[in-house]
Amino acid sequence: MKNYLKICFYGITLIGLLVSCKKEAALEPSVIKLEYSLPQGNHAYDSRIVNFYQTYKTFILYQFTDADFRWNFNGNISYVAQQADPAHVETALNFFDKELFAYYSPELLKTMLPYKILLCKKIEYTMNTEETPVYSDVASTQTHIAFSNVDAGWDSFSTARKIKARGQLHGVLWSSAVARGKMEQAPAFIEGINYSYVGSWNYKSFGMFNPTSVAADDIFDYVSRITSHTKEAFEAEYLNADFDPTGVYRRRYEALLAYYKTKYNLDLQAIGNANLH
Repeated sequence: MKNYLKICFYGITLIGLLVSCKKEAALEPSVIKLEYSLPQGNHAYDSRIVNFYQTYKTFILYQFTDADFRWNFNGNISYVAQQADPAHVETALNFFDKELFAYYSPELLKTMLPYKILLCKKIEYTMNTEETPVYSDVASTQTHIAFSNVDAGWDSFSTARKIKARGQLHGVLWSSAVARGKMEQAPAFIEGINYSYVGSWNYKSFGMFNPTSVAADDIFDYVSRITSHTKEAFEAEYLNADFDPTGVYRRRYEALLAYYKTKYNLDLQAIGNANLH
């Protein structure tokens, strides 16, 4: 009986200690340390970047390290970047507002946006074997998307060149969201495709623009082209009898548009049809 009472006493004491610890732990506020601090400068546009973060919890950075840009969890991406020219950041922000963000609802943006957006002067492909450098408008990792041409050179771009950049921006937003599992692929768009078996010898038979084993790259190729071409231009270039003799590109194009119109009330082709603002 004494032993039983001892066991009961120790059991009750232990429970009391656990409950007490649990209560004490609940009273301690958790502190989240942000990796970046805003504003990064004292320009007039910095308040816009701060407000954007407060709304979407996405950092827009024009100052960043090589590791910020290149690291992708299991290694570096095959690009290097130069930081944006601060004198041209406001121009880039205006372009983002008018040509990217304006086409999506705030709710959809909150789903799709990555942890950070990096504004760059140049993005160069490092696996290039030619003497002439190869530059890209965009790049991405699991935590960010990056946009190039944030410098004086942007002002000399033609309208057609800026529309191409618009398409690249929409493409990388979608591919990033798909890669992070934030957006579903249209079922009919990926039907019958095993990306593990796609190669240079058969990718066209699947209605793909490039041989890739990554589904996110596939949707980048479509979205970037759709949002940088009018419907008529897209059909003339890609849905003709020579480029698309079996109709597989047309099927996938129509499946992609229909799915996101129905699911998100988002018309990707309307973006391609629109003039620059």
